[in-house]
Amino acid sequence: MTLYIAVSLLLFLGGLTLFVIGSKVIYPLYLMFIEQKVISNPTKFLKKVK
Repeated sequence: MTLYIAVSLLLFLGGLTLFVIGSKVIYPLYLMFIEQKVISNPTKFLKKVK
C-alpha cells in the first residue's frame, strides 16, 4: 500500500513539474504564435473570431 502511495506521489510531482515547465515554455511560444498570426493577417483572424 505504501509503495502505491509513493508511486502516485512521484507521478503527481512529476506531472506538476512538467506542467509548470510547460506553462513557462509553451505559453509564451503560444502567445508569440498567436501574435504573429494576428500581425501577418488580421482580417483572416478577425473573420475567424466573429
